[in-house]
Amino acid sequence: PDCNDTPDDLGLPPDLGEEPNDGPVVGDCGMSVVQALSEGDSYPIAVTGFFISDGSGAWFCETVAESYPPQCGGERLSITNPDAMGSLVLIEEGDTQWYDGSLTLMGTVSDGAFTILTDPDG
Repeated sequence: PDCNDTPDDLGLPPDLGEEPNDGPVVGDCGMSVVQALSEGDSYPIAVTGFFISDGSGAWFCETVAESYPPQCGGERLSITNPDAMGSLVLIEEGDTQWYDGSLTLMGTVSDGAFTILTDPDG
């Protein structure tokens, strides 16, 4: 396929996430949240979506509803390790944090939960 959505396709650098300015964000092409929910498994994949954290948890959303602060629209994955977002700059309003725009993150999907990959070497 045209989209690089596995670690081998992406050619991830060995130091991903080790430097303060690095993090789990990879390229700009991954499978959608909907695809990850239906096709994801315990192997690492790249998923593109919108990061929103609110009082009920951290989410990787297919779309963002038109609200302020933003809320997930459509399908979503719960994020098991939101602290792995690293030094990514988030916008805050009350108990909601979000990234302004879509992100492609490397991780694994299991039972509707997304775990951000912090060690690309396994």
